[in-house]
Amino acid sequence: EEVHEAEIPVRRLQTISGTIFGTLQQISYICLIAWGAVEVFENHISMGALIACSILSGRVNGPLLGQLPSLLVQWTYSKISLQMLDGILQLPVDRPADVEQLRPNRLAPALSFSNVGFAYPGARTGVGVQRLEIAAGERIGIIGGVGSGKSTLLKLMAGLYAPQQGQILMDRLDMNQIAEDVLRGHIGYLPQDYRLVNGSLRDNITLGLSDPGDEAIMEAARGTGLASLITAHPRGLDLQISEGGRGLSGGQRVLTGLTRLLLAKPKLILLDEPTANLDVDTEGLVLKTLAASLQPDTTLILVTHKLQLVNMVGRVFVMANGAILLDGPTGEVMKRLQSPAAAPPPAQAPAIDAAEGAGA
Repeated sequence: EEVHEAEIPVRRLQTISGTIFGTLQQISYICLIAWGAVEVFENHISMGALIACSILSGRVNGPLLGQLPSLLVQWTYSKISLQMLDGILQLPVDRPADVEQLRPNRLAPALSFSNVGFAYPGARTGVGVQRLEIAAGERIGIIGGVGSGKSTLLKLMAGLYAPQQGQILMDRLDMNQIAEDVLRGHIGYLPQDYRLVNGSLRDNITLGLSDPGDEAIMEAARGTGLASLITAHPRGLDLQISEGGRGLSGGQRVLTGLTRLLLAKPKLILLDEPTANLDVDTEGLVLKTLAASLQPDTTLILVTHKLQLVNMVGRVFVMANGAILLDGPTGEVMKRLQSPAAAPPPAQAPAIDAAEGAGA
């Protein structure tokens, strides 16, 4: 949103500067011809000399005045980008800069929550997890109503949010103490609204990855269904994408993220409503590819409202009000949900200092 808002004054400047410099170019040409006509009339120069002067003037003034608007626009873009970058660098960080982070050679995709509490600024309650153990290789689904805290819990698991209370361990190491590049190399997270960056489709697929080669990219794209977009466009993988992914549908952006995830091969995969924007055929293809790509020691945790995805997992969390109300094997949890008499009463997440309720 901030990027799009920043483009408005730049476009206004581009329009105004183009008009002004175009007008100056025309005025200078008129003045030159008027002066030359007087000189020709007084026999100070010939008509050929006037024509030569007008040609030379166009070749000098044209490129000069034509480049000035674009230079002003580039300068404005640079100024706005610098301001936004300064704003990002001034934001508080979750991890102290003077503490050396852990850099283990291997991280098992096992998570442990202990008295974890998190909430957004401005509310009294948020996500609260007293104790939770997730073993390497588990397949887990998270279900619940809107605003129950599913997406927030997933972001805590991804290390994108630091808990305000308690501790989250990955392979018995505190996630806040693990170097971010090491953590990102082991965790693959796909949010509901997957955003792309300005560049080519290839750039977005391989962002942060070593170049896997076109053959590997196309193999992954065929598995997600993104290959149809690549083959249908004349530029293929060099298809240009605007900031945020404008020009692609929500489903195509998700497929781009899933393709990158298949290439990255993380050991902990976190998916937030991965097939919400996909049609039935593409959804079936994605689920088949995802199931085939999972290694025995890969942990899969997904948020979903769809029964097809729930059938992929062996364990289900049911969330409400920021708390996990049910946790157990898929079959048992689904039976309890279908039996109103056996369903647990609503629970409130523990109060947290500083906070806001979990986003779905």
